[in-house]
Amino acid sequence: MKNPKFLVRPSDSAIYVLQEDGKYISKHTLDKNIQNHIGNRFTYETLTSHDFYICTEKDFPRLERAEKLFHEFTNWKCRPDGHGGIKGGTMEEFLSYQKTLEKYLKSKK
Repeated sequence: MKNPKFLVRPSDSAIYVLQEDGKYISKHTLDKNIQNHIGNRFTYETLTSHDFYICTEKDFPRLERAEKLFHEFTNWKCRPDGHGGIKGGTMEEFLSYQKTLEKYLKSKK
């Protein structure tokens, strides 16, 4: 069986790409100037056993936006609380914060 060219990690929409050897898969990078993370090699069987799913290049824009949103949420969630801890928060709170921030920035123009 031929391995698919692209797989997606469901937790954060990160894209993994089949390496030239046709056997191993590594994380795809969003930065076109950086080579894919070929040091981290996984087999198709390993990734699919962890719920990774197949995607195509036409899915890239949507997946890249979802991955970027996930990382923005993670950075927001891990912001310091001023007492040595983190503030935390849910994705719903983050999306609400983003909407509020957008409204505020529009009102300043």
